[in-house]
Amino acid sequence: MKTNRYPALRVIAIIYKVLAVILAVLTVLGACSAPFMGRSLFRGAGLGDVGGAGLIGGLITGLVFLIYGGMIALFLYATGEAITLLMDIEANTRITAELLERSRG
Repeated sequence: MKTNRYPALRVIAIIYKVLAVILAVLTVLGACSAPFMGRSLFRGAGLGDVGGAGLIGGLITGLVFLIYGGMIALFLYATGEAITLLMDIEANTRITAELLERSRG
């Protein structure tokens, strides 16, 4: 049974979940573009064409970026879920207390 208690916490939980999804999408986009950016950074620094080193460095950077961004997105989403879980536990505890009170008298 959903109630309208704690509306600010519900909004905060939704914000955390939305931020997690946005961060996950940006992480995937950033990880996909990292191999191309790694190569262009060497050229931009005046080092010339470094062959596959820029591509390999970009791939490694993209993988690290994907893991790190994915973990942060996961933790943001888990924080939103934890807030929702705590509100659900509170609601279930309140309902159980009301039922116990009714059964006593």
